[in-house]
Amino acid sequence: MLERVPQPGETAAGMASLAGKRLVPELIYELDLGTYGGAAQPNGAIRLQVWTTTLEADRALAAVPGQTVQVERQRIAVAGESQLLGAVLASSELTLTLHNQLPVALQIESLQIRTREPVGGYPAGYAALQLGPVTVGPDETVTVPVQLGVVSREVDAVAMVSTPGSAMPVDVAAADRLEMELQGLARLNTLYFYPQGETFHTDGSIAIESDEVAFAPGDYVTLADGQLVLEDLLSTLGANLDTLQLSFPDIRRPPYRPGDTLVVRFVRGAVDDPGRYLFAGLAAGSAVTRALTLRDLRLYPAQNTLRYHIYGRLETASQARALEATDSVRAMVRLENLDLKDARVQVSNLTADLNDDVNGDGLLDVALDAEARISSVDASTNSANASAACRCREPT
Repeated sequence: MLERVPQPGETAAGMASLAGKRLVPELIYELDLGTYGGAAQPNGAIRLQVWTTTLEADRALAAVPGQTVQVERQRIAVAGESQLLGAVLASSELTLTLHNQLPVALQIESLQIRTREPVGGYPAGYAALQLGPVTVGPDETVTVPVQLGVVSREVDAVAMVSTPGSAMPVDVAAADRLEMELQGLARLNTLYFYPQGETFHTDGSIAIESDEVAFAPGDYVTLADGQLVLEDLLSTLGANLDTLQLSFPDIRRPPYRPGDTLVVRFVRGAVDDPGRYLFAGLAAGSAVTRALTLRDLRLYPAQNTLRYHIYGRLETASQARALEATDSVRAMVRLENLDLKDARVQVSNLTADLNDDVNGDGLLDVALDAEARISSVDASTNSANASAACRCREPT
């Protein structure tokens, strides 16, 4: 439709939408002309210029000529987390799946995936993946094993793709394309990121080895004194820890309810308070040793095992950090100087000296104050099932 009626010698323009219309190879147009006031004798000529803007077809039935094109996609997000910069991989077992939805065969002459940012010692633009010639037939799926050595948060992909085309008309939809999917397993060597308070946790257990004492569910040992020593507690993480928490659900504080778990915390900015099992945060690369009192604490090592949980939260920082696959938080844990107050255990063939042989004569002499000690086992409450053997001599 023209924007206005042109007068003699004038030019007028108009535009018509082709959306939803079906086009044929040759377009034919008609002019509907008229004049004001009745019939008129044309004098001169009417010139038309007709063209189309770039067409975007929804579907097409046409022959496809052979051709080679370069396809580029930029800023492909590998990970949605903005704090991830990239990673260097120790190994990978990946599969690239290619699915050709087009009705003509495609030949991928080359495919490169390049990093957009520097990662470790790899510069921006590094070709993390290179793929050689691969042919994918019409409506065919092909899988290709590939390996990646490094990846950045965003990557660019460049491919050279050719097709022999089709001399016969084929039905092509706008949504038809070459789909690519990369999946598989990868082992990290180094991760580069901006820490945002990420958390981690792990669980484990400490076995108590004894041929004489066994702990059934509900059995316990109450300590009159003793220490839990965390020796050479060391964080080799490339990021600081805001919080490191070690909890021992089988070690309880009075009044010994299931929720009275012993929890040891290392918190950045805190001041050491051993009575509350609270200590200053760990500095990366610096080993510390802490001795924790176990006075009046009760151990419930069911099946001769003490469980532990470790929870950590990283710092929040605007500077990039690097985590190595070998980074860890580690310590030697031991119990020492234990003095028992009472116990409920299952005992098998236990032989114990009830006193110290001060003079070394091989006898425990109740006549000597240094060797005499009063001990009792409350059989009515089954607090201990034990047979204690000692060699004693009566005073003269």
